[in-house]
Amino acid sequence: MITSENIQIITSTASVVSTAVLLCITYKQMKWAKMSVKEMENSIKADFLPVLILGLRAYSSTDNILNISLTNCGKGIAIKPKIIFPGQPDVTINSLDVGTSDNVIIRYNIDFILQKNEEHNGKITIEYRDIFGRLIKTEALLKEVNHFGTDSKKRGIGWDSWNPIIP
Repeated sequence: MITSENIQIITSTASVVSTAVLLCITYKQMKWAKMSVKEMENSIKADFLPVLILGLRAYSSTDNILNISLTNCGKGIAIKPKIIFPGQPDVTINSLDVGTSDNVIIRYNIDFILQKNEEHNGKITIEYRDIFGRLIKTEALLKEVNHFGTDSKKRGIGWDSWNPIIP
């Protein structure tokens, strides 16, 4: 026979079970919403990502002077790019807006660059920030280039592939 006590126990148990199920569903929805917000945030940040391309102005470079251009071909401002070149002080240039370029002249010692040692890793590095404050780093391995500049008998410095390292 069902008594009022049994009915109270059954309804209390049903209430506890339904509350637990509701909590699980709410927690899952919260996780999905959080993942959605994170994906939207990453998408927005990607829309404003600056991408700097390093170019060599070979016609005006020599075996001890490197004339390079830095061009922003991304979709956002590159804030205070810093060029880190082995054996030279870092060079910081003005922020680069979308589609703009800046030229930098670096004096170097080719023999110092080509001998990799503990002082440097033989890489040229560009570090800059986007409008969200993320540090973006791009580096390339330096290598010797023959038939360099206006005199085809000179040697100089070039670099391998160039890919941004995005946080």
